[in-house]
Amino acid sequence: MLIHLTKNNIPYQATVGNNAQFRCRKPDGHAVINPAVINNDGTITVELTAQTLSAAGRAYADVVESDGDGNVLSSVSFIILIMAAPDVASTATSSDEF
Repeated sequence: MLIHLTKNNIPYQATVGNNAQFRCRKPDGHAVINPAVINNDGTITVELTAQTLSAAGRAYADVVESDGDGNVLSSVSFIILIMAAPDVASTATSSDEF
C-alpha cells in the first residue's frame, strides 16, 4: 500500500532516513505494528501482511514517522476494509504481529 501524506491539504513528504511504522487494530481486536518504508519521494510504503488481512471487517490504522531525536509524527487514523477470503483453507489464524 502506498501512502501519500498531507498536512493542511498540502502534500507532506516524510523524511528519508527517519523510521516509519504501520500500526493497525484489526477487526477482532488484535494489533499489528510493522515497519514501513519511507521512499525517496516522501511517500510511505506499507506491506499488508497475511496477518494484517487475517480478520474480515474494518481495521483502524495509522502511520507513524519518528526521527533520532524522539520527535514523532502520526497520520490521522484511516480505515482499511478487509473482505473475507473466499478460500477458507488458506486463511491465516489471526493473532498480534509486531
